[in-house]
Amino acid sequence: MSLRDEIAQDLVELYSTDELAVFAQLKDLDGVVFPPIPIHFLSAADVMVFYQVPAESARPQALCRAADAATVKHGWVLTLVASGKDYQVVSVQPNGEGEVMLILSED
Repeated sequence: MSLRDEIAQDLVELYSTDELAVFAQLKDLDGVVFPPIPIHFLSAADVMVFYQVPAESARPQALCRAADAATVKHGWVLTLVASGKDYQVVSVQPNGEGEVMLILSED
């Protein structure tokens, strides 16, 4: 098994077994809704504390597997399944290690 395959398998396990993961649905610009994916969600308040940024700079974030977010673009809507709260994707930032950080807006 290659290192890339090992990392991909580790990410599958992390996102399927981690108690911090929540589920979200993504909707594209045409209104097509995709099946729920596991994410790690940080509210704006969490971002302020975790990254030590001022309130006006803090935006909610969702970390997910790159395979689950391969086609996500700016403007898509991410909905937290448990709460039904919608966020707009304002930035898609791959980390080069099999994960993508989606920077969100509550507007």
